[in-house]
Parts: sequence; structure tokens; C-alpha cells
Amino acid sequence: MSEHDSSDRFGGQLGHVVAHDPAMVERAKGALMLRLGVGSPEALGLLLSWSQTANTDVGHLSEVLVRGLCRGDRDVVRAEPLLLRWLETRLRAMESS
Repeated sequence: MSEHDSSDRFGGQLGHVVAHDPAMVERAKGALMLRLGVGSPEALGLLLSWSQTANTDVGHLSEVLVRGLCRGDRDVVRAEPLLLRWLETRLRAMESS
């Protein structure tokens, strides 16, 4: 998958996302661990599973999760509304189970 693959399921409008940014993936894991009360392996498993389901790179998904959901970055909110909504739905489902 290219750095910015506009053919992904949710449009992929963030052109500056670096595939598999380890720091961003770690931040996303931390956010999931705090919000869902899961361990590091479980958080990574969720990110990998969600990236496959959403047909997007795990680094991209992590950046959208951290910058869009956690920080409310307006650029991400404008660029990735569908992926953000999809992630919110997944998080709510995890919290209610």
C-alpha cells in the first residue's frame, strides 16, 4: 500500500501520513489501553484488526485515532469523517461489551 492510497475504503485524505509510524501506533495503543482497559497486546490486536477491516494502513488508522478522536484535530476531522465515525462506532461497541 502506498503512503497515500486514495483507493482505501474511507478515502484516505491525509497525504502526509507515514505508513507504520511506530510512535503514532504506540500512542494509539496507549489511548486504547486507557479507554478500554486492555493490555498492550490486546490494543495492538485491535489496531491491526481494525486496519484490516477498514482496508487502511495501521499507521494511518493510528494517526486518525490519535489526532482525530483524541485531540480533535480539525484537519483530520475534515479529511477523514467516515473513518472517524467508523472508529467511534467500534470504540462504543467495545465499551458497552
